[in-house]
Amino acid sequence: MRKGESRIRRVYGITGDDLEAALESFNYECALCGKTDSRERQDGSGFTLSIDHEHSSGRLRLMLCVNCN
Repeated sequence: MRKGESRIRRVYGITGDDLEAALESFNYECALCGKTDSRERQDGSGFTLSIDHEHSSGRLRLMLCVNCN
C-alpha cells in the first residue's frame, strides 16, 4: 500500500491506482494554472497536487496545486 492510500480510500473512495489514473488524465498538471506535479519531475522538486472533490459525495473533480486549491 502506498503512503496515504488508506486515507485516500477512506476520504475519497478511490484507490491509489484511481489516483494515479486521475493524475495521468490531468498530465500531472494543476487543472487551473498548469504547474507540474513533483511526481512527474525528474529531480522531484516542486509540490504534490491536491485532490479537489465534492464534499458531499467525495467525488474527485480536479487535481490542483496548493495555490489554486
